[in-house]
Amino acid sequence: MSTAKITRLALSLTLLIIASQLVIPIQPVPITLQTLAVVVIGGILSPIETFIIMLSYLLIGLIGLPVFAGFSGGMNALLTPSFGFALSFLVSAPIFSTLLHKRTPWQWGRFVLAAAVHYLITYSLGLLYLAGYLYYTTGSFPGMIPLLLMGLVPFCFGDLIKYILSGIIIKRLQSAIHSTWFTQP
Repeated sequence: MSTAKITRLALSLTLLIIASQLVIPIQPVPITLQTLAVVVIGGILSPIETFIIMLSYLLIGLIGLPVFAGFSGGMNALLTPSFGFALSFLVSAPIFSTLLHKRTPWQWGRFVLAAAVHYLITYSLGLLYLAGYLYYTTGSFPGMIPLLLMGLVPFCFGDLIKYILSGIIIKRLQSAIHSTWFTQP
């Protein structure tokens, strides 16, 4: 593995960890900049590299390093209401990267499609995990409307802003990304 590849992977993982620490602590799921970081990573790395970063993030957090939101880590993260969203990035981020990385010039339409698929996968899996968490901790399912009010509605506007910002960042980096990162081993 080349030094350049190791460096871009390390920087991407660092970006994700830092973005996870920028928290607005609402309950039961905090607001972070994870989505912005995940989408930028998917936009600048190949799908397999994106998967490696998401898996590395989860593994180092689960072994106890404080990389999750609010400087948390350890196996107890599995028993938090927000863990399903982080877990969903294993699926949604590489799919986003796959949809975005066609060897053609930047197209906002393709970015919007990739972002919409990323959003749907992330929230479908995250809300499913949240529902399971709530059922496990309270013994009953809260209902669809309360679940959406807890795990989706507070994030819609902020996620729209994060997706727009990530699109701008990825578009600006496109020439450097395609001319150097994807041509090196």
